[in-house]
Amino acid sequence: MEQQLKDGADRNGTREEGAGLTLSVVIPALNEEAGITGIVEQVQAVKGALKRIGVAALEVIVVDDGSNDATAEKV
Repeated sequence: MEQQLKDGADRNGTREEGAGLTLSVVIPALNEEAGITGIVEQVQAVKGALKRIGVAALEVIVVDDGSNDATAEKV
């Protein structure tokens, strides 16, 4: 019997069914007021496909690096 690793994968990289993974997507943003909403929506649109390959949760992190526009308010 293969030893299970912390993330649910065995030493061969095989996942136990139901061992939900979380995918974190980090989006750096600087003055992206016009496009940030669309970018976040596009990332979230792949949730269904990710679930089919074993990703249980999707975390989207937008890092506003000192924007001078309304980037932070749009997210």
